[in-house]
Amino acid sequence: MTRVQIWKQESPSKMTRLMFLPGAVKDGPCDDDVAVVGVEQVVADERGDFLLDPSCNIDAFDAVHAFTTVRQIMTMYQRALWRIGRDKPLKWQWGPDRIQVNPRAGHGPGACYSRVDRTIEFFSSKSDGKVDHSIRSFDIVAHEVGHAVLDALRPGYWTSWQAETGALHESFADLTVIFATLSQWDLCRSIIFLSRGNLHDKSFFWITQGRAATDKESESEKGFAAAEHDLTMYEVAAEVHDISLVFTGAIYDILADVFAHQNNPELKDETETLFKVSQHVCDLLVKALLRGPPQNATFKDIADRMIAAEKSNVIKQILKTNFERRCILGKDRIVPPVRPVDEIRWGSCQCCLSTDEHLIAVEDGTMNALSCLPTAKRVIQAKRTWS
Repeated sequence: MTRVQIWKQESPSKMTRLMFLPGAVKDGPCDDDVAVVGVEQVVADERGDFLLDPSCNIDAFDAVHAFTTVRQIMTMYQRALWRIGRDKPLKWQWGPDRIQVNPRAGHGPGACYSRVDRTIEFFSSKSDGKVDHSIRSFDIVAHEVGHAVLDALRPGYWTSWQAETGALHESFADLTVIFATLSQWDLCRSIIFLSRGNLHDKSFFWITQGRAATDKESESEKGFAAAEHDLTMYEVAAEVHDISLVFTGAIYDILADVFAHQNNPELKDETETLFKVSQHVCDLLVKALLRGPPQNATFKDIADRMIAAEKSNVIKQILKTNFERRCILGKDRIVPPVRPVDEIRWGSCQCCLSTDEHLIAVEDGTMNALSCLPTAKRVIQAKRTWS
């Protein structure tokens, strides 16, 4: 076991928290799957711990924070795979080599996962004389690791032209923030307290993300913020990030409804119930993704497989109701959309789905798989109706 000190999730850059990692961590920090690069190597103390003071060496502290968060999320998904019966260890899309995590990748907004470079890079921006390091945002780190994990589980999504497949990538990354938050017992307890046990009362979202209520609208939509709406497929633009909000919102509402159904404080602590419900919904989603199409998957593909994988009839109905309400399933599902779609755009989000690397992959993958289409440009722009 290795003890670490990182930024507190609810209040990044202001407070710290202690955590422990179950495996051995080497100087760097690094292990067999994750390595921090771009900063001076951080050396563990005589007990093998990384308990640093951010006021003494901020770069080293950010490096430990980066490693810990990536490792925490990879471990979360590895446990989910074990629970659903997949015995093979989770490895990155390229195989056993480590993913390189750079907390000081340069100037710019946000962060980016790269399959080609085998990296997740976190950038820093300056506004009003203040430097904002994206590595200190738990939401941004978890979001990018979500992209990397899904690329490992479903590499064919990377070369898919279907807009809903790109949206599944974005949604999975946003849901990773939620699942990772709810994988921490103390944060589950805080959410129960803040929401008074009603997860549909989303007024607590701004607190869990460490933002002031007045800054609520200016924040990027990741994690809980991406679920803070009642959008249907009729109400979003034909862009992967916008489309993804519908699926993310549906999964969050499913989680909230299952929690409401199973919550019985007289028999079981509400924190334990929330922790286990989050695991169950996460497991259902991962199982559905692995059982669904390896390429060009739609929301309906994954929704149908989540329902099929669920054993409880009550939870099956919760899934069905929420997917139909969002027009992902049922008679109101959009086929085709109610307004013309002139262009499916991939470039709105500031992460991997907006990079040249991804667009080239879509182009190459499509040209290899769909020879009937004359140009890759036609596919990337996707001047077609949704399937």
